[in-house]
Amino acid sequence: MKKLLALIAFLWVMTACEKSGEDTPQNTQTQIPYDWDFYLKPSRLYAVKNEKNAELKKLYYQVYGTPCGDWYDGINPNSKDSDRYLKNFVEGAEHARKTPIVVIYGIPNRDCGSFSGGGHPNAASYRAWIDRVSAIIGKRRAVVIIEPDAI
Repeated sequence: MKKLLALIAFLWVMTACEKSGEDTPQNTQTQIPYDWDFYLKPSRLYAVKNEKNAELKKLYYQVYGTPCGDWYDGINPNSKDSDRYLKNFVEGAEHARKTPIVVIYGIPNRDCGSFSGGGHPNAASYRAWIDRVSAIIGKRRAVVIIEPDAI
């Protein structure tokens, strides 16, 4: 069942990607070249800014000064807060002219090892959430990593 759900999610994403490309201009002269770095959420640097020890500050910067993906599962009891958080993250990246890395992690029956089991209660809930995530990102630049720990 878990493998089937993972396969369904994969096929749905591939279909969505194909459909989203239908209205993409085919003329390479009108396409914008990729020239944005990855987004570093400003709050990641708070630990660096507040550290007094110079050696620790350097080590913290190596970790916190590296862009990374923000994970979203859309399962929170108050998922509108999760949606708002994702929207703020994507808009912050756009405003900074950087590319956000969004990690989607909410497939039903996720994590076959059961270390972080859960996920959406069913495929319909998951699909509705993926539709919301797609609408939030819209046509903005983003790297979306889908269910990296689901299988």
